[in-house]
Amino acid sequence: DFYRSTGNEPIRLGILIPIPGCRASPSSVILGYLYLAIDPRTYLYPLIQSWPMPSRTAETLLVRRQGDAVLFLNELLHKKNTALVLSFPLSMNTLPAALAAQGQEGVMEGNDYRGRPVLSFLKKIPDSPWSIVAKVDQQEIYAPIRSSAIVISLVIMLMIISSGALVRSWYRGRQAALYRDRLKLEEEHAILSERLSLLSRHANDIILLLDDAWHILEANDKALQAYGYSHDELHRMHLYDLHASMTRDEFESMAAPVSREGSSLVENVHKRKDESVFPVESSIRMVEIGGKKY
Repeated sequence: DFYRSTGNEPIRLGILIPIPGCRASPSSVILGYLYLAIDPRTYLYPLIQSWPMPSRTAETLLVRRQGDAVLFLNELLHKKNTALVLSFPLSMNTLPAALAAQGQEGVMEGNDYRGRPVLSFLKKIPDSPWSIVAKVDQQEIYAPIRSSAIVISLVIMLMIISSGALVRSWYRGRQAALYRDRLKLEEEHAILSERLSLLSRHANDIILLLDDAWHILEANDKALQAYGYSHDELHRMHLYDLHASMTRDEFESMAAPVSREGSSLVENVHKRKDESVFPVESSIRMVEIGGKKY
């Protein structure tokens, strides 16, 4: 989780990795723990604070529950020096962040930490105590719709007074389409966060995220170090390209149990960019993210 050693220290993201005494029996005595302290400002905060389209008021919040309050974990767009400092009571049932900290998900209207009316999308982050809140001021969302509605209404009233019912139906459909487009962008942002969560686990192993055709989509730092490729080079490769001597038929035979049973454990030999080889034990598992299989 996030922490700050003292009031003046920078925020860190701490990860504990247990070191078992026996590889064959992970439940044996734990020899110790590997502790990693990550600076979230270098990658996680910029990812959270990014937005897929221009906006004056849109921002994304990372929050978690702390007792009877919701604690803000990242810096905010409209307030400074708030990470691990700003909190509000969970009893504020119009505050989207408070509802997210209680486990609620989906779209809602409410008032943000400034007291401004906002439209929010709430999502729990799997395998963590955190929730994510994507929000935009209602004024920014509704202003273009209201302006268009006034102009269209005046024109139609001058032409055909009796078409009021038709205009109302058209307006509602246009408004619903706008909501769907914005919600799709927010859901894609939540999926990116879920993919980040997947890659962050067990960072001491090589981790590759593949699509259902076995093309490489994501790779952690350990994979770059082990294979000697850059991110861009790995992203243009197929998992088959990393095998040292396997034929295409042998690869298809290895992949079949994953598609059929959802997981597989295999041992084979991989090759680095410099053509040197090394043995690997691969644990392959099918997962579903955002309705797609990886």
